[in-house]
Amino acid sequence: MLRTALGPRLLGLLEDPGVAEVMLNPDGRVWIDRFDVGLVDAGLTIGAAAAERI
Repeated sequence: MLRTALGPRLLGLLEDPGVAEVMLNPDGRVWIDRFDVGLVDAGLTIGAAAAERI
């Protein structure tokens, strides 16, 4: 159920060994903290309902 709620793009970020952290801002934008380059906008947005499911 969690894999379905996350979707393939977000799940891929969580499984990426180069990603230290995945963060969701209040505006729905997803940011990732990568070991090699630091904080990066993931180019994803998640709506409030989807964020609640996760």
